Amino acid sequence: ENVWNFIIVIIIIGCIAGSFGIFSGKSNLEKFNSIDINLSAAGIDKGELQSQFKEDPLAKRIPVESHKRKRFMLVTQKHENAITEQFVEQMKSLDILWNNSAAESRCNNILKRLAAVMPENFTPPEKIYILDTPEINACCLPNGTIIVFRGLLEKHNDDELAWVIAHELGHGVAHHSAEMLSKAMIQELAIDSFIDKDSGLLKIAGTHIAAFITNLKYSRTQENEADRLALLFMNKAGFNMQGAITALNKFKVEAGENSKWAEWLSTHPHPENRLKNVKT
Repeated sequence: ENVWNFIIVIIIIGCIAGSFGIFSGKSNLEKFNSIDINLSAAGIDKGELQSQFKEDPLAKRIPVESHKRKRFMLVTQKHENAITEQFVEQMKSLDILWNNSAAESRCNNILKRLAAVMPENFTPPEKIYILDTPEINACCLPNGTIIVFRGLLEKHNDDELAWVIAHELGHGVAHHSAEMLSKAMIQELAIDSFIDKDSGLLKIAGTHIAAFITNLKYSRTQENEADRLALLFMNKAGFNMQGAITALNKFKVEAGENSKWAEWLSTHPHPENRLKNVKT
């Protein structure tokens, strides 16, 4: 799977949507997925990061929290914060968030309990954003900021919701989005000599990443890591860990019965496989 080619496709779609202002008549989810991130504005000099990597690759070898796996990380915490700040600012400007005080309180109370058991080297988000859309999903921005979809709140109890939030926090703690972006930069180095630089393709790819953090698939390994961390966080925070089982059972049923779950399945492994791992 060529991750960088997938990113380029997302970039083009995002740039077209932004250039022609085609948000009119679009759903909140479509608006959300069209958010455009400018890496340069986030302080990310792709060329410099790639040069640093070539000079001393092993210095960029970082372990995953509470796991033995190591990966190359070019993107830093500072970069993650800048990307997230951009994303949140644009999201707020689109008027696509659900301003429901009861729902916000419910999410943030769960977040508060989970935040108290986070690793010392991770700064948990202060609040959760709720996207006003009926789809059942959630995502984590690079620095751990979480967005849940309104449909998720309508279908799950607090322990099940805690499982989803803990899972997304797991992605944040493990810096999975930064890992994927770093991987794309490293892959570009590997194929650099095979791409016509005069076409401007690399220049475009280095300038804009449209909704990269919400559209790019995590690997099966990363999803399993987030699941393991989620169970650890739930247990420490005193939630009923069976919430993970019942949530995944609901996901499994809905995945087979409801076409809108294609959106959830596009960014997660099949719930049946995850259910087996979580039970273990």
